[in-house]
Amino acid sequence: MDLAASYGLATNSSSFWARVNDSSRCFEPESKSILPLHIVDIPASSQLNQSNAQVPVRRQECSNLATLDKCLGAKANSDYKFRFISICQKNSWSRLQITKPMLRRIIEFHSISPGFVEVPLGFFDRMTDEEQTFCVPWTIDEDENSCQFFYTFRYAEYKGLPSEPWVIRQAGVYQKIDLQTKQSLVILVSAVPDSAAHMRVLECLESHQKQMEQNPLWVHGVIHASYSMRWREYIAEYEKRLLPIADTTTATFITRPLRRKLACQLENSQRHSKAITRSAQFLQKRSNNTATLLADTLAFRNQGVAQEQNMSMIVLTRSAVFITVITLIYLPWTLVTGIFGMEFFELDTKTLRIVTSPQIWIYFIVSFGATLFTGGLYYLMAGMPQIRKKQQDSGHGEDRVPISLQRGNTDIEKNGFP
Repeated sequence: MDLAASYGLATNSSSFWARVNDSSRCFEPESKSILPLHIVDIPASSQLNQSNAQVPVRRQECSNLATLDKCLGAKANSDYKFRFISICQKNSWSRLQITKPMLRRIIEFHSISPGFVEVPLGFFDRMTDEEQTFCVPWTIDEDENSCQFFYTFRYAEYKGLPSEPWVIRQAGVYQKIDLQTKQSLVILVSAVPDSAAHMRVLECLESHQKQMEQNPLWVHGVIHASYSMRWREYIAEYEKRLLPIADTTTATFITRPLRRKLACQLENSQRHSKAITRSAQFLQKRSNNTATLLADTLAFRNQGVAQEQNMSMIVLTRSAVFITVITLIYLPWTLVTGIFGMEFFELDTKTLRIVTSPQIWIYFIVSFGATLFTGGLYYLMAGMPQIRKKQQDSGHGEDRVPISLQRGNTDIEKNGFP
């Protein structure tokens, strides 16, 4: 694995680009028109080494990916000593005026560290004061070819509103110094168009090229100097508001009564909370009792339904027993009738009378005997379990314990141990 691949693995560049792709509030969509980003170059020239002459800067504005590709791809624009790229928001609560493909094109063309995307991700569309205290810390990325560093910082700026004349905004700075070509790239991300830092850097690019060449970090001092003195005015404004409040007698001596009153209010709140807690516990007990009563009521209702079903089953059982007994009575006679084919009766054609065979007594005897045999066999089979149970009960005596409650033998007792 080469050095570039190992570096990409260490920084996990794919995760940074995944965050850029997932962000929906930081960048403008490609279909929407945006404010142009500014690219200002100081062409590479030997005149700076010979005299104090200022080289004319190249200014270009890119409002879409096509113009950006044309600007970066031009051969005449590749020969620069110092390049300044300025990106801004319409206001501090809006999206950055750049699309995701444009940002990716800038980063890939200049071989910028993927960690730099943390800087533009801090500028997004918002409705409240989100991330007002977060700043990307000073981050350095060095290798044998270049040195890169980036960060964001907060600054105070005068807005002029009567209720809130000062606001806190942020700016992001990135710089890359190529150790081989001696080229320097600076990217400024501002909260508003034509910010103070943006204007100061443009002025220095036109008038102080010698100083910027001698000290590559001089541009950072220019950016911070654009806002540092504003902090004094910001603090003075709020000090002017605070002093009249702090100097009053009421503000000096109100603390002790205020503490007593606050303690009294807290105690009252505590007592009310305890009363409410007791009421809640009482309601909880009542609800538990109600739930128990409901459960018992449902259980009794289920028992009533079960009893009704048992009564219905008893009626059906009695009907089945009645039908069974009737069947037992008629079945032998029917069987015998079928066997003998009812040849005991015949019609005398001469006298037109039914003649009965003198052996009909055999039919009655056999049928009656079969009925007794079938009935006896049924009652014997139906009553056998009760007879066996009575014999067992008489064998164990009156002190017999039900089988379901008898204690089973353990393994030790089976093995004969005491």
